[in-house]
This record gives sequence, structure tokens and C-alpha cells, in this order.
Amino acid sequence: MEATMKCPNCRQRAISFFRWGRSLNAFRYACPHCGMLLRASFGTWFWAALLLTTIVVAILFIDRLGLQWNLDEPSRGVLFACIVVPWTIEMSLVAWSVGTYARRKRS
Repeated sequence: MEATMKCPNCRQRAISFFRWGRSLNAFRYACPHCGMLLRASFGTWFWAALLLTTIVVAILFIDRLGLQWNLDEPSRGVLFACIVVPWTIEMSLVAWSVGTYARRKRS
């Protein structure tokens, strides 16, 4: 899958997945190749909102599942980590792959 987090000005990849995922670089960034100020497009915001929504649903689901299975808090934490961490990484990779940047007005 070709990365599409490209600069709309020079059409080069603006950011790596690891740098994108480490901070708020997903939403405001400057292209390292041409210096164009960038902002996240609607698609990137959509995937971020979808990811946050699914994490909240997962928290509620795992909590209810833990109560039904009589799991203690540490066990629920392990269950949460086993389900949510891989899901978050996978969804973030999809968001990075299909997301785009748009030109940001100078402030």
C-alpha cells in the first residue's frame, strides 16, 4: 500500500508512520522537503474520530465482559491491552495510509 500522507505541494511523503503516530504531527506539520505548512484533511480527522470512538466502545465492552467473566482489574487491563493496542496500531496505520494533508494558511 502506497503511503498517501504526501505534501500537496511537492507530492513527496511528508511524514513517516512512526513520526506521525508519536504526536500531534498528524494534524499540523511542515513538509521537510519544501517547507509547506500542512494541516490534516477531513479524511484524517474522520479516521481519528473513528479510532477514538472505537476505543471508547472497546473500553465499555471490555468492562462489561470483565464483569460477566468475574475478572479482576489486572486481568481486565491485560484483556484491554490485548484487544485495544493491536486495534489502535492497525487503525492508525490505515488512517496514515489513506489520510492526506492540505495546505495550511500561514498564521
